Amino acid sequence: MGCDIHLYIEHKEPAITTWAGFGGRINPGRYYGLFAKLAGVRNYDEIKPVAEPRGMPDDASWIADADNRLYITDSEGEGYASPENAALWVQEGNSKYIDNEAEAGKHVWVTHPDWHSHSWLTPDEYSEAISGTSGSGWLAILACLRSFESQGEKARVVFWFDN
Repeated sequence: MGCDIHLYIEHKEPAITTWAGFGGRINPGRYYGLFAKLAGVRNYDEIKPVAEPRGMPDDASWIADADNRLYITDSEGEGYASPENAALWVQEGNSKYIDNEAEAGKHVWVTHPDWHSHSWLTPDEYSEAISGTSGSGWLAILACLRSFESQGEKARVVFWFDN
């Protein structure tokens, strides 16, 4: 089974407290050597990651935050989880309830059970991780981060992996 990255570019102006997403979910390609450098994922060569996974940031942009969760309901389809499946995933340690919108003891959201190693990197950390990479998608992400910085904004990448 392959492993893919779910990556989001985020930025914010200095006077603003919330992060904004830019461009939605990005998957610049399956590159296990780089996954190892980003967060120690698929680290077959024991590469030292730029940073150990830091978890999903509490202040992630709404687009990354929304993509990281499943709505608990009896409906079927992508983006949904049954209450029974959600409870099983949490019990097995594959998911966590997200209760910031819980109704009277009823869980509303759960993290996706197949997603792992959530983290984020600053532009400098991301640059260090992709150093020596020739993949144009990975380099375009860095150029975008640097563009936000050149306008006086903060920037970062938020990402996780699936199996």
